[in-house]
Amino acid sequence: MSPKQFLGTVSTALLIAGFLALVWGVNLGYNDRLHREIQCGNALVEDYELAEDADYSIRMYNSMSGRDTDEHFVDDCKSTRTFRQALGWPLAIVGAIGLLGVAVIRPTNTPSPQPLAAPNPGEPPYPAMKPIEK
Repeated sequence: MSPKQFLGTVSTALLIAGFLALVWGVNLGYNDRLHREIQCGNALVEDYELAEDADYSIRMYNSMSGRDTDEHFVDDCKSTRTFRQALGWPLAIVGAIGLLGVAVIRPTNTPSPQPLAAPNPGEPPYPAMKPIEK
């Protein structure tokens, strides 16, 4: 495998990994009081509806029970999305730059192909063979 092919393969893998990190759904990994998994959208599009509902239900529960739980689902969603963006964008950018480099830049140290030398007019084309006599 040539270095150009290797760089192309690694760059493609980085670009795909970065793209998947950006479009894969972000969730908090735990459930709210109604046992719904809290989804936050993805790294490109935010969707805090379930997190806001969970924050509201926690506030209502705290006011009715007199407790004070320290759960802030919207802030957790924002920090999780920020982490995913901080992971996905650099991977995608490095992969895109690598693919651009593979596609645009030609290697400079490869020798250009030499034309085949024509045989001398007095020599037979294959000197190891005896000429056919008539």
